[in-house]
Amino acid sequence: MSISPAPLAGSSSPGRLRRALPRLISLTVGTVLGIVLIVLLLRGVNGHVLVRTLSRANYWLLAAAVTPSVAILFLKVERWRVLLGADSPGRNVLFAALNVGYAVNTLLPARIGDLVSAYWLARQGTISLVRTISTIAVERVADGLTLCVILFVLAPSVALPPRILMTAVVAGVLGALILGGLILVAALMRTGRRAWWIFGRYRETRVGGVLQQVTAGVRALHSGSSAASFVVWTCLIWAATVVQVWLALAAFDIQLPPAGVVLLTAVLFLSMAVPAAPAYIGVFDYVMVLMLGLYGVARTPAVAAALACHAVVFLPVTVIGMVYLARAGSQTAAQIFETAAGG
Repeated sequence: MSISPAPLAGSSSPGRLRRALPRLISLTVGTVLGIVLIVLLLRGVNGHVLVRTLSRANYWLLAAAVTPSVAILFLKVERWRVLLGADSPGRNVLFAALNVGYAVNTLLPARIGDLVSAYWLARQGTISLVRTISTIAVERVADGLTLCVILFVLAPSVALPPRILMTAVVAGVLGALILGGLILVAALMRTGRRAWWIFGRYRETRVGGVLQQVTAGVRALHSGSSAASFVVWTCLIWAATVVQVWLALAAFDIQLPPAGVVLLTAVLFLSMAVPAAPAYIGVFDYVMVLMLGLYGVARTPAVAAALACHAVVFLPVTVIGMVYLARAGSQTAAQIFETAAGG
């Protein structure tokens, strides 16, 4: 049974405020952090030299970097289809939900874009809200683990600051625990043997139904072929992301060893887990400049490349997502936003 978003018009103002408080705190912390990082980023950078560096960039290469950006979206649709299984909606529906979610994540705090994607699919009436959120969670955890593995493998190639390594260690451990927990619950729910797990007695109840939905994302990977497909799509997604970052660097004639580009990509996208201002302003750029500095790249070209890479990574998905929201109509978009923000 699918769950459709419902307006929150009947909710009390204090109730709304309590639900919105964590996101308001996240927005405040992220905005303050973004402002501080932007100030630190631009300190000591000559504005005229920065503008000149940006004007001399190879914009053909920056335009080419948009191609892997779009390719990544199609690859993510195929990976999502693996997790949703035979009940998966069509590619067009998934593509719209994916882009709308990313656009909201870029423009608003607290990553409510993931909830917006789930509500977008729930409106189609084929996949329940809980099940959709489960698949999104599996994707996020899998991506985080992939980036942590890359960072651990390539960290010895450059003198990374200890705080970056520690953050990656914590993220990797948490991700492994979450994914492992979901896999364990899914396996025990699948057996239904009461002597093994108390969940067995709830298998045919409402609680069991919710647990089945929550673990749907990992249960889809019990098949060897599905698990292999998921791994292949994940590898292709991050390979395309590395190409995207490499093209953005090449546009400013910044040469990094292949391992350096891969490591930079891993650290960049892991940094997006911290509270950030809308559009990840400050965090993304500061981390990129910090990493490029470890490879001897001068500050001004590093800042220029960071700003350009930021635009290449986030602008296409934001524009596509906003187009889908506009096509859905203002009333539908407002209902989805309100329900997701209240959930």
